[in-house]
Amino acid sequence: MIYLLKKKFREAVNLLGFDIIKKRSPNILNSSVPPDFNSFHKSIIDRVKSYTVTSNERLYATIESTRYILKKQIHGSFVECGVYKGGSMMAVALTLLSEGVSDRDL
Repeated sequence: MIYLLKKKFREAVNLLGFDIIKKRSPNILNSSVPPDFNSFHKSIIDRVKSYTVTSNERLYATIESTRYILKKQIHGSFVECGVYKGGSMMAVALTLLSEGVSDRDL
């Protein structure tokens, strides 16, 4: 019975041009950190995981990209597009702070 109600409701919403999808918990997406991540990466990921749906591997890439930009002395601001709760930008900010950088615009 409930299945039929859900189906009819979804069909009605679809007619309006929308869709209903089940929200996945961010904790499911970020449940395990690969064993080859070092403690620096793990500490940042642990601090931001409740604010992002970005995978641990992509957070690792964000952290390393931030470090690369600093190492190569590339000037400019950091921008996050498609923000959920700002977890990826938090990872950038924590990386900058750990590298002693506080003069970049986020």
